[in-house]
Amino acid sequence: MPDWTKEQKKAIDSRHGSILVSAAAGSGKTAVLVQRVIERLKDEDNPCPADELLIVTFTRAATAQMKERIYQALMSEIDKAPDSDLLKRQALLLPFAKISTIDSFCNDIVRENFHDIDISPDYGILDNSQLALMCDDAVSRVMDELYKENSPEFTELVGIMANGTDDSALTDLICKLYNDSMAFARPEEFLYGLSCVYHNDIPLEDHLWGNIIIDYAAQSIEYCLMLCEKMYDAGIADPIVGEKYSVGIANNTAMFEELAKIIEHGSWDEIRNAISSASVGSLGRLPNKYSSAQSESVKAQKKVLSDQLKKLTALFCASESENKDDMNYLEPIAEKLIDAVVRYGEILNEEKKAANSYDFSDICHFALKLLVSYDKDGKAHKTPLAESFAERFEEILVDEYQDVNDLQNTLFWAVSKNETNMFTVGDVKQSIYRFRQAMPEIFLQKRKTLENFEGDNYPAKITLDRNFRSRSGVTENVNFLFSQIMSSYLGSVNYNKNEQLVAAADYEESNFPEAEMYILGDMEEKVGRESEAQFIADKIHEIISGGMKVKDKNGYRKASYRDFCILLRSAGGGKAEIYEKILAENLIPSYIESKSGFFASPEISTMLSLMRVTDNPVQDVPLLAILLSPIFGFTADELAQMRIDERKKPIYHCIRKAADGGNEKCLAFLAKIDELRMLSATLPCDRFLEEMYEKTGCKAIASAMPNGSQRKANLCILIDYAKKYEESGKRGLSGFIRFIDRVQRRNSDLEAAADVSEAADVVHIMTIHKSKGLEFPVCIIADLNAPFNGDAARSVVSYHPDLGICFERRDSKHKCKFPTVGKKAIDIAEKVSGRSEELRVLYVAMTRAKERLICVTRYDNPEKKLSAVQGEVGRDDHIMPFALLSKNSMADWLLLGFIRHPDAAPLWGKNSPITLPATEHMHFELINKLGTPTESADEHEEIAADSALLEEIKRKTEYVYPYSSLAGVMAKVAPSDLEATEFSTEYFAAEKPQFLSKSGMNPASRGTATHKFMEFFDYSAESFDVDKQIECMVAEHHLTEDEAKILECDKLKKFFKNDIATRIKNSPLLLREKKVTVGVRAGDIYPDIAENSADEIIVVQGYVDCAFEENGGLVIVDYKTDRRTNEEMLKSRYKEQLKMYEFALHECTGKKIHGTIIYSFDLGRTIELD
Repeated sequence: MPDWTKEQKKAIDSRHGSILVSAAAGSGKTAVLVQRVIERLKDEDNPCPADELLIVTFTRAATAQMKERIYQALMSEIDKAPDSDLLKRQALLLPFAKISTIDSFCNDIVRENFHDIDISPDYGILDNSQLALMCDDAVSRVMDELYKENSPEFTELVGIMANGTDDSALTDLICKLYNDSMAFARPEEFLYGLSCVYHNDIPLEDHLWGNIIIDYAAQSIEYCLMLCEKMYDAGIADPIVGEKYSVGIANNTAMFEELAKIIEHGSWDEIRNAISSASVGSLGRLPNKYSSAQSESVKAQKKVLSDQLKKLTALFCASESENKDDMNYLEPIAEKLIDAVVRYGEILNEEKKAANSYDFSDICHFALKLLVSYDKDGKAHKTPLAESFAERFEEILVDEYQDVNDLQNTLFWAVSKNETNMFTVGDVKQSIYRFRQAMPEIFLQKRKTLENFEGDNYPAKITLDRNFRSRSGVTENVNFLFSQIMSSYLGSVNYNKNEQLVAAADYEESNFPEAEMYILGDMEEKVGRESEAQFIADKIHEIISGGMKVKDKNGYRKASYRDFCILLRSAGGGKAEIYEKILAENLIPSYIESKSGFFASPEISTMLSLMRVTDNPVQDVPLLAILLSPIFGFTADELAQMRIDERKKPIYHCIRKAADGGNEKCLAFLAKIDELRMLSATLPCDRFLEEMYEKTGCKAIASAMPNGSQRKANLCILIDYAKKYEESGKRGLSGFIRFIDRVQRRNSDLEAAADVSEAADVVHIMTIHKSKGLEFPVCIIADLNAPFNGDAARSVVSYHPDLGICFERRDSKHKCKFPTVGKKAIDIAEKVSGRSEELRVLYVAMTRAKERLICVTRYDNPEKKLSAVQGEVGRDDHIMPFALLSKNSMADWLLLGFIRHPDAAPLWGKNSPITLPATEHMHFELINKLGTPTESADEHEEIAADSALLEEIKRKTEYVYPYSSLAGVMAKVAPSDLEATEFSTEYFAAEKPQFLSKSGMNPASRGTATHKFMEFFDYSAESFDVDKQIECMVAEHHLTEDEAKILECDKLKKFFKNDIATRIKNSPLLLREKKVTVGVRAGDIYPDIAENSADEIIVVQGYVDCAFEENGGLVIVDYKTDRRTNEEMLKSRYKEQLKMYEFALHECTGKKIHGTIIYSFDLGRTIELD
């Protein structure tokens, strides 16, 4: 029985009303939720039947984990009280408990009540690619209608939004507005509400837009006054600065104080006029050539004051009367846009109904329609079906409640007993899914209105602040930072004592820094990211070689690669691959954990480039990408040589010219492209991709890259997407490319493949979003100076759920656009919302660390940056939200917060800021210039050849290598290669030609599919349901649809009837696709090799299909799909290979090998090796 805290016990035992639990990171909220369920199930006096519980989570993985933990906890209770009839009855009812995602729950409601909403019961669920195609069709139809109608309002809308002849910005906006509206219970009401802001005929200073801008201006002036105060401080520290600059500083301070008064009490026009006429005056003149840290700081701060005043002037871009004119002009345009969005929704729903397929957003709205009706005043009423659900469910438990939206919250209300039986758990500081329309304000509003739970006051709130995950050095430094930078304005929460983490994890005293920050200095972006990755690789080696011990459930052990996680804000644009590449160069295994980033993966981006070139070769960027890829293998020098005389011509022209001159490489390239172009004209997209893969060998190339199995699976998934594109009625490579372009332009992505190495001893590289809910002994937060997204301010239109929608104004006469007050206000609100989310993302990242938190960033000139940061930190314990809002990266926030840490002296330089007390140490280090600087010269001399050097080169080129017999031997082989006893002096990797067939699969493919199935089979399931597990594997992209079709289910089912399957299921340890590596003498593998090479070590590396623990040792199971064979043939064929597996697995695990079993799917039985 865990030793529950007082607050945890309250959350577990409360019974008579609704409770909202605000659970900090690492506070054991899942354990509390599970224990609450168990206590309700086993309560003898007032038991809650298991099938009267509704438990909602937000991901399928979380649902599976919740089901498993509740089941195991209940089984544990039954073990303690085996005679309890109540517990036995609850165990029988548990499978009928509603433990699911909100989407799954709604899907069940709709399928059971389809007849009430006029849809077919056999509807399908659209995947991302199918939905994207359908949306594209619908928006095209809407635009066709609007162009035919050709109304003045639409003409103006297109004029504002269009970029030349491209109206994609408008179509993207229509799709986005519709998608966002679907997060609301009443989408159309939300959409029409976006134009209501134009209807208010009130003074601008009282309007929503005016309020936003004036409040922002007040914060800006407050920030400027703080800088003036810092300038005074500099004058005190340096008497010369004080003497010469004091009058100028005083004058500027008085000017900003006067502006503050006008902003507080003036009208819009008074404020606008005051700001536009204000200016930052001269400070004075210092003695000639005089310079000090203080004087440089004051000059920098004066520049900031001037910049802020210019930005404020730009914000007040129109007078009261000009704004009214703008609103009158823009109102019909906004209404036309909303009409277009509503029409788009109608057409999209028509297409979905015709296809009898919907997305989960539709399903949730169908469920709402079944559960809630609205009267003419817009008031919601429960339907009889909703009342029946409310009667059925004794309690509704919702996890991750901070991420619900309006639609989901309305659904919870509908099935509850008027919200008197709800147990909701969340942490608003970890609400990081705004891009999925999460609405943390719902959680915040409820928490704000509720009192702390005292035992009988319902509804109420309970706060869990104890952190059972991290060392105190992690939690206290997280508190140190966020108590300064997180506020209700920025981050949505005042990070005070009620929000701070309380360290409660049990660790031995450490001999390493528990929190660290490193600031690297270098010059170029790409070099910078690579040097950052190199620093991280060195740090990982340092920690592992230093013998750091980490704690797991069995006690302390030495740290290994799997204990490290590198967190990135975004893994796109090849960022994650840079870290993966540098780690690999340093012999550190790693794995990029992401099912997104499909388009950014190298193998897919290369294939897309090849598709584009096949469709139209005269495209320089994709053409360069494929020429430089391993498929064609051109070097940059070769391309430069071809381009040197044709710099203004397309690269394709240069290739043609080189081919005409006899360049064999160019001739081969053009022949291949011509062949592909002919195929693309006659084959469907999916069949064309199969042929393209075959003719370029790209699968073999992808397999040879790190995480090769994942990359190869991605290539198969691209074929699946192409197949779905063709099945939707579309045709042709050009159309498929345009479809991909539209998906990418909307910042959407398609799901990538999962990989087998997630549990391997590798460094995990993942996005911060992917890490949510996870924990790692050592967390390294990297790429912290990646800039925030600022798209809204750069676009011609902005919208905010609470502030409506507004555009820049178009002057058709002068062919220009100019800003409007509404757009400026909405840009500010969007910036605040976006930065608040970024702050919460940073909080999630820093709270993943269990024992060691390492933050790594870089700047071109770190000393200058650190000096500027010190000039922006005031005397108050909190950093002004405006100062944070003006920053453009998480790294800037870290510097602002940590610069006042008592241990940050290495960052201070010549200055000494006012420090804040810290309860735990933190290590800070400034590292300048990783790597060797490059020398350059303005002039180049002709250097005569060195005759001695020429002789040395000649001597070396004539040298005969004594171990030439090793040239034909691979340094690394697989155990399966050991069947051969001879070696070849020529080696190449190529796939067996695979001619077009209906499935595109051969026997080798069937064997691969069988091995994949066995690798991902879930032995924890209640039964060996082969068909169901195949469906799950396809859904999760472990298997492609084609692979699923060629699986021989009868043979698979026969395996699970064999005793070996039961032995595997009952094993305490199961290894699948276990990577093993061992060194073996070359002479033992190749008996005919030269004597002087026989003792060289060859690395044998392979994957053990399956190994399970039994009686303290391991039993190896090797799956074979060979046909037309017998027991003796299999033993003879694979004996040497499996002996090597036994030896390697023993070396890698240290465990005794009890035996090796071959399972032949063709024979349907096990074969034990002697």
